[in-house]
Amino acid sequence: MNDAILGMRQAEISEKFDEIVEFAEIEKFLDTPVKRYSSGMYVRLAFAVAAHLDPEILIIDEVLAVGDAEFQKKCLGKMDEVSKTGRTVLFVSHQMGTIAQLCQRTILLQNGVFVMNDKTNLVIDYYLNQRKSKSSSYSADVSAKHNEIYVKSAAILNGEENEQSSFRHDEPITVRVKCAAQRMSRGVELRMAIRDGRSILGFVADVELNSLNENSREFQVDFTIPPNVMRPNNYSLIFSLFVPHQHIIELIEDVVFFSIFDGGTKYALSEGIDYGVMFSPCKVSIKQIG
Repeated sequence: MNDAILGMRQAEISEKFDEIVEFAEIEKFLDTPVKRYSSGMYVRLAFAVAAHLDPEILIIDEVLAVGDAEFQKKCLGKMDEVSKTGRTVLFVSHQMGTIAQLCQRTILLQNGVFVMNDKTNLVIDYYLNQRKSKSSSYSADVSAKHNEIYVKSAAILNGEENEQSSFRHDEPITVRVKCAAQRMSRGVELRMAIRDGRSILGFVADVELNSLNENSREFQVDFTIPPNVMRPNNYSLIFSLFVPHQHIIELIEDVVFFSIFDGGTKYALSEGIDYGVMFSPCKVSIKQIG
């Protein structure tokens, strides 16, 4: 009946009936009234019917918010299949990873008002950052300038060296730190530490400054975080200047903020998943031994 209402001819319905039932995985419940279906079963059936209509435009509104990961994967595959035949898929969702995986262009609406229409990565970046009050850059205040050496500024940059505060998991991130000195002391090191939203220290990176000329008054250090290392989360940066085992010259905590989102791995389908401590790919080999 739903197929007929949506415009399918009787011959098409008969031809695709078994395919729709198989896709929705509801063979065991064909004799159960639809009103008794769970929300997941209902959405499975609705998506299966719509996807097999061969529509010119397929509109999917938050269909992946329910159902298990395997069915969500099947839906994504079907949408991709439909789009590759030259038809249009309009996918409505708040799951950034799935949007990044499926869509080439994205439209952002806010309170029903058109905000942006651009490449997906640009729209996601805008969406994630439009309401953020925490800064992706830092500039020293007047009090810091009394130190013999201090962090003058810091910023988070993308691959094009533009300031950015949200990144896909597979993008490199550069932390650029500029320091100023009244005089350079021997043995000074600069440390960058990354802390996540739960205040768990991710890792630290130190650089010795002995290679600088003792008359240096300003210098720049770039810390590059490779792709596929940081797990999706919100992060803050800590900077310190110190002489090991002697004294701390300067310590500034949680002054620069950035976030990493899942740019389209299989885990993006399972919204709210705990990615663990690390998100780095693991080299795997498989060999049949029997």
